[in-house]
Formats: sequence, structure tokens, C-alpha cells
Amino acid sequence: MTHMKSPQTHVDGNRRLPSATFSHLTLQTGHVCEHTDFRVNGRAADFLLSCTSDGLHTLPDGYALLVSRPTLEHVVFSVHHGPFMLVACHACLDATACTDTWQRVLSILREQPLEAVLAALGCPGPYDWYFQTPPLRQPKGPFLAVWLCPSCELDPEALGWLGDFERCFYWALWNCRKSDRKRASAVNT
Repeated sequence: MTHMKSPQTHVDGNRRLPSATFSHLTLQTGHVCEHTDFRVNGRAADFLLSCTSDGLHTLPDGYALLVSRPTLEHVVFSVHHGPFMLVACHACLDATACTDTWQRVLSILREQPLEAVLAALGCPGPYDWYFQTPPLRQPKGPFLAVWLCPSCELDPEALGWLGDFERCFYWALWNCRKSDRKRASAVNT
């Protein structure tokens, strides 16, 4: 579990996490939203911070979060409901890792036989919309690239909260990275 200094708590019970700017990109549409400021309920912040380690984490109402770290600056996470993956996300936590992380995202989009993978996962077809991506540009700084899975059609209510969850979880990951760097540095010395 990653630990960090507690963010400032406001009178309304929300916490303002240390500020970071990142691009939140939906890969199918090319839609980009820039985020620069963040507040989250104190209990929710504690919960999200507890989910930043690699592995499977249980979320409320039968949802699950799967987290893995190809590198310290690149975190892959996905949200599932039962056996279905709803979104797959790539979080680039540092501007120096943008090009490498972006190339990994693009290679996954190009190289995986996605239709076969989707069918094996039980995702409903047809898959045409899944493959129609606009020309994508690499974000200029830290980013969160999100791939909506076809199975999200089976859970339309989740679409109402997934974007906020992705954003909140990115901030939890970003806030934990200093602790992660210190641990990695201590191991390497």
C-alpha cells in the first residue's frame, strides 16, 4: 500500500489534493478534457489511495478495479462489473514518460486482435464502433487515455460515474508517485 501525507481537508469535508494538470482522453472519440484542480470527499480519497497498489481491488456494488504498473510513470487500470471490463485506462504520471507511454497505448491499439479478444471476453458485437477511432495526437503532458469497452453498453448507468472515477483515481495515482519513487530509489541504492 502506498502512503502519502494527508491532503488538506476543507470545512465542507472535501479534500483538495495537490494540484497537477493532465489531459483526460477518450480514445474512441478523441475528446480531450484538461484537469487542473481537484477536490474529493475525504473517505473517498482514503479509499482511492488504498487502491493504488498492483492487483485487484473491490469497489462497491459488484465493481472491481484492476491495477498494474508497467513502469513507475505508467499505470494501467481497468474497471470491471462482474465478468465484463467496462474501461481500460493508461495513466501517464510524468511528462518525461509521455512519448513512451503514448507509444505503448498506440501499439496496444494496433497490435492486439481486438475482435477476437472481445468475443472471448463475451462482449456483445458488432464491434464496428469499437474500432472507429479518430486520428489521435499525443498529449503534451501527463495524461489519462481511456478505452471504452463494448461491454459498457451492458451497464449504461456506469457511464454516468466512470469519467469522474477515472479522474479521481488518476489523482490518487499521481499523489502516490513521490512515495513510489522514494521506495524505488531506496531499493536501487
